[in-house]
Amino acid sequence: MAEMLKPDEARKLLQEFVQNDPETEGAAFITLDGLAVASVFKEEVDDDELAAMGAALIGIAERVANDLGRGNPDQIILKGTKGYTLVRRVGDLGALVVMTTAKARLGMVFYNMKAVAKAFES
Repeated sequence: MAEMLKPDEARKLLQEFVQNDPETEGAAFITLDGLAVASVFKEEVDDDELAAMGAALIGIAERVANDLGRGNPDQIILKGTKGYTLVRRVGDLGALVVMTTAKARLGMVFYNMKAVAKAFES
């Protein structure tokens, strides 16, 4: 099993991710039990609240997907009127939570999320 990155290393990866897309408002790496490891946001966000809500989303998505026979969810897309909240599992280590504007090019965001997730797993 891969080891968790140190918070400073995780923050550096997230900083690069957020800076590469003007429509990405921020990103966080959380544990599956709802603790914030590292985050980078263009505006102030409560890391503890975001981590708890991200873990709750994962738990609900897993329950729904398994009850409906869809297996374990790889990613979660929450579309709001002001933008997206995207969650991607990173193995057993945790999850990447990303917030974007409504104008975000989701294909590119998902591609970049996949690369960040691989970096967290290596």
